[in-house]
Amino acid sequence: VYDGSPVEEGVDFTVEGADGVTLPYSYKADGSDESIAGLPTNAGEYTVSACALNGEKQFISVLFDITIAKATYDMSGITFADGNFTYDREAHSIAISGTLPSGVSVSYDVSYKVNAGEYTVTATFTGDSANYNAIPNMTAKLTIAKATYDISGITFEDGSFTYDGQAHSLVISGTLPTGVSVTYAGNDKTNAGEYTVTATFVGDYDNYIAIPDITATLTIAKAAPAYTAPTDLTVVAEGTLADIALPDGWAWKDGTVRLTETGEYKAVAVYTAADTANYNPVEVELTITVLEPEGLSGGAIAGIVIGSVFGALIIAYGVCALLFKKKIVSGAFFEKIYPFIKD
Repeated sequence: VYDGSPVEEGVDFTVEGADGVTLPYSYKADGSDESIAGLPTNAGEYTVSACALNGEKQFISVLFDITIAKATYDMSGITFADGNFTYDREAHSIAISGTLPSGVSVSYDVSYKVNAGEYTVTATFTGDSANYNAIPNMTAKLTIAKATYDISGITFEDGSFTYDGQAHSLVISGTLPTGVSVTYAGNDKTNAGEYTVTATFVGDYDNYIAIPDITATLTIAKAAPAYTAPTDLTVVAEGTLADIALPDGWAWKDGTVRLTETGEYKAVAVYTAADTANYNPVEVELTITVLEPEGLSGGAIAGIVIGSVFGALIIAYGVCALLFKKKIVSGAFFEKIYPFIKD
């Protein structure tokens, strides 16, 4: 086996019958015609020859084959371990540990890596291939894990507005990490309602773990509509609020209310805008003037106000007596009641 030294005469082989004779050796490498003096050192197969005259003047000639096997490098102190890192924009690599045998060097098929991922790295060893067996390659995993964006300073809060015909939106608060941007879905709303707004973050997701979406609620409350309150509202006594016509959009809160006395009266009406999706109804107190009925005497008005059968009879008696006096009607009944009214 190759050990870096020439084959030793008398140790590795002996020549019988040549005692006391120094034989000049020469050798040829297998497949070569070149004869080299001495004994071989390097690994290989050789044909060795030796010839000389001994003290008896005898010619001695020896021819034999020698094989020097390749040695094996001692790699027992060499390890090649996996390497784990987290993406930080820096280059990372892995290498063997231990001291290589003399004359051996190493190279790697994967050099420094920056981006997140898992890489198989092969270590290839180069040495004295003529005299040593080839050193098997070694492999290991270089892993660069994805980093995590720091968004601890980012908030996305709910927002409330009142309808004003303008578009409203929500936005995040805080400073985004370098390389990260944000887009929104469900923003820019005008009409009253409750909307879910989603903030989606865009970044270097080849090297960073994706940032989860964040949601917030955008609320646009209905507004109070602008209106012009109706005026000059009148009704005859004993009429109800329902008897008073109101402009479009207006209605009495309780139209069954009856107005019995003349003068001014306050009543609540409800105004409802045409755009009910964005405006709330409003209640407004309106002023009504209650009028005395036309064409009735004081006695008739009293009868209506009292609202009793007695009052109605008085009105009827007065009318009938008046008709008899004017000779529009006649009869015994009217003659009996006439004295009560002729004066």
